[in-house]
Amino acid sequence: MTSGDHGYLAAALNPPYTVDGDSLVTTDEELNVLETQLRRLKIEYEVFFSNPTKRPPTDVEWKVLSLLRKFSDGGRMSFSQRFRYNEMAQRYAIYSDLWRKKSRIREEGYRRPQDALLAVQGVLLKGKRISRSIRSTV
Repeated sequence: MTSGDHGYLAAALNPPYTVDGDSLVTTDEELNVLETQLRRLKIEYEVFFSNPTKRPPTDVEWKVLSLLRKFSDGGRMSFSQRFRYNEMAQRYAIYSDLWRKKSRIREEGYRRPQDALLAVQGVLLKGKRISRSIRSTV
């Protein structure tokens, strides 16, 4: 197999396609967008949990979920792309579980001492605000 054949096979596995008729977007580029959106979602949730008056970042989460669903079949991905996708899907699942727990604590208040380790700002612990020492341990 020559290097030209390898390029042809890579292009066959990774066909570019149009989005909104504007430009060609490859699977790798879309995976990069998914990674960027996931990073942005994590940051926006951190801002949400540190500032109790803001609303949760549901718009960014919707974008991440739609991209995750788009690639869930894995029909047109190579093994390396599939590995990247699975890593990002697992990272989202872990983050989502953590955000769900923090949201529950924020709504219901602390029930156990372990809940204080999640460090949701604005929740009272035994009549006091959470000290900086507890928040810095997380």
